Amino acid sequence: MPRERWASSTGFILATIGSAVGIGNIWRFPYLVGQNGGGTFLLAYLLVVAVLAVPLLILEFAIGRRYGTSVVAVFARIGRRYRWVGVAIILLVGGILSYYLVIVGWGIGFFVRSLLGAPLDFPGFVRGWEPVVSFGVALALVAGTVALGINRGIELANLLLMPLLVLLVLVLAVYGLTLSGRDAGLEFYLKPDFALLTSPATWRDALGQAFFSVGVGMGVMLTYGSYLARDTDLHTSALWVVFADTGIALLVGLMIFPMVFTFGLAPASGPELAFQTLPTAFGLLPFPQMWGALFFLLFVLAGFASAISMLETVAAPLMDGLRWKRWLAVLVVAVVVFVVGLPSALSYSPLDLRLGGDRLLDVMDDVLGNLGITVSALVGVLIMAWAASRRETVQEIDTAARWRVGRLVLSLSRSFVPAALVISLVATFLAQLS
Repeated sequence: MPRERWASSTGFILATIGSAVGIGNIWRFPYLVGQNGGGTFLLAYLLVVAVLAVPLLILEFAIGRRYGTSVVAVFARIGRRYRWVGVAIILLVGGILSYYLVIVGWGIGFFVRSLLGAPLDFPGFVRGWEPVVSFGVALALVAGTVALGINRGIELANLLLMPLLVLLVLVLAVYGLTLSGRDAGLEFYLKPDFALLTSPATWRDALGQAFFSVGVGMGVMLTYGSYLARDTDLHTSALWVVFADTGIALLVGLMIFPMVFTFGLAPASGPELAFQTLPTAFGLLPFPQMWGALFFLLFVLAGFASAISMLETVAAPLMDGLRWKRWLAVLVVAVVVFVVGLPSALSYSPLDLRLGGDRLLDVMDDVLGNLGITVSALVGVLIMAWAASRRETVQEIDTAARWRVGRLVLSLSRSFVPAALVISLVATFLAQLS
């Protein structure tokens, strides 16, 4: 059976944007902005995206299209000894997906509560089995979509989801800008304190968020690139993805920070910003039920689109390498993800599952979502940029492209990108010692 392909460039770009625009934009980005000085973090984030994430995204598209297979097989074809790197990346993505879908499930639970007019009470929500049920619902919806295939499942879902997601972001951002705390919120969000740019933590978090959000370093974009046709312009596609992902993240900030400052809430409240701080703000707005439902619908749509790409990345090696049927590969992955994710789903429950004093879900996000992605990106970019043929990689990057930037992309991927990743890892290690 021939391997599936994207039906159109538009479908591929929307699916890739959907992969990039996840709860990293709606949940993670705002609280990292709040914790790292507002505009200071935003400036660092934009620089990291432009200089590091874009070249790596183009490189992953190119390597994926060139080999036309799953992550494990790509690294094995570059060199047999690199096969373990592909396996490690798949395990990383599966681990991220296991707790990611727990958070998407929270969004589903809060969306349903908003529709029913029930209290948006996070401690009350996680006290029972509701987070486990909503985690299972989120996983079932994502698995069902991926099981339908590239065209009838992933591509079609994103063709429907992305326009609705963009519309919801615009509606909420415009409303945020009408609130009385707009000026204070915008000053905090958009005005950088250049003195804070010397903080290693700011750059470490900016790099982790940029890679988490755009989706590089996890094999996801490499997998999506493997379904590309030869006549696809990789440069233009990458720029569209980054522009849309960054634009939506910026709009989310315009939505959230005026709201936070209007009601005197804490912008640096951390991961609970979306589930404890913002529901307080919704309760003070006119038509609180409506605004809560719109926000959590946006949250779920963003998380759903991103989770689809992660599950496809983990299932692809079973289909390509072991020749499993798609439905079987998806089913096995879904069962494993549920088992691995169950402790994260219960970590905020009365069981209070912790590791080293921190809740297990937070540990998973810190270890896999920050450190894991950084290490994965470093090892992956070194192999793709140095072990693969330089000439063939440059040709692949420039195939069907308007601009000949293959040499520049490869040069950045060989030098500046890994150097920045090493610095980020050193900063993380020093922060743990202090």
